[in-house]
Amino acid sequence: MFFSILTKIWINPTLPQSTEFKSRFLAVRQSNFERITQTSSQQSYSVRDELDKGIVLFKTIRDLVQCTEECSYWITAKLVNLELDRGWSYLACNKCTRKVDKVGTTYFCKKCNEEASSITHRYRLQVRVMDGTVFILLLLWNRDAMQLIGKSAKELKEGLVETSIADADCSYPTELDDIVYKKFMFKVIVKKENIESQVEIYNDFKIIDDDELLEEYDKFDDTITFFDGQSSSGEKIFEVNFMKLKLL
Repeated sequence: MFFSILTKIWINPTLPQSTEFKSRFLAVRQSNFERITQTSSQQSYSVRDELDKGIVLFKTIRDLVQCTEECSYWITAKLVNLELDRGWSYLACNKCTRKVDKVGTTYFCKKCNEEASSITHRYRLQVRVMDGTVFILLLLWNRDAMQLIGKSAKELKEGLVETSIADADCSYPTELDDIVYKKFMFKVIVKKENIESQVEIYNDFKIIDDDELLEEYDKFDDTITFFDGQSSSGEKIFEVNFMKLKLL
């Protein structure tokens, strides 16, 4: 047999110890509330607010790659090339979105450590962008690629099969060409590996194509200048007009 004993403790609210405890408790609760409020307000900034108030600075790509500390920058850039050496999509586990491996006639997910019961194609598209200063490589994952292309990777894969365009792993759908030569604004996050290990691919960013902001922050020059690395004087230059050149 079990007995439940209810104990009540009565504290004199006028005792100094009681007053001090209540003061500390209220101060901590107020501090936590302020931190939550500040975090929420930081997350609610619009792109316009970030740019106009200098919360996130607008920079050129050259400024971004020369950054020496972790930070975020807004840039305006033109997407000039699709880097398709490693394909543009992958087969993913629907449970965790990680890549699956084909084992015989089934697919195995290392993340879930089990046979994947449901799989689908997801984007993993590497692109090259420039703004008239230098290039950078951006890795578009599923959400960002869908935002730009307007179709899912599954839809594009099905289109390849229907039109019998070679092996889907070695070819790509023509819909991807629709985003080439278009300008976008990117909020790129510079991470530790980009600075210390000089990783040239940025995979954490936000994309917008707001016409008003693009017009205001479009500092783009279709001509980019390269310095000849073989020239000791550094005075010899080459100019490439990307309105006429498509990188292969």
